[in-house]
Amino acid sequence: MSIKYEACARGEKYTTADGQEKQKWIKCGVVIDGKNGLSLKLESLPVNFDGWLSFFEPKPREETRQQQRPQQRPEQRPEQRQAATDDDIPF
Repeated sequence: MSIKYEACARGEKYTTADGQEKQKWIKCGVVIDGKNGLSLKLESLPVNFDGWLSFFEPKPREETRQQQRPQQRPEQRPEQRQAATDDDIPF
């Protein structure tokens, strides 16, 4: 079984910092290619769902993980924060 498409519903439009209007897409599930053909697995639906889903080829996993993680500045790394708090413990 392999994921062929991501099932997405159209969300609200938004304006970027440079003034471009873009469409937000909400991932609702996946289309899987199995031994009996294609299957749709819905995981969620947005509140304002209009009944339409669009199918997009999935993004590579590494690209998806990098987009989901907030960018941390070097001074905010967890290991550095931990080292700083160890010095403040009175016992």
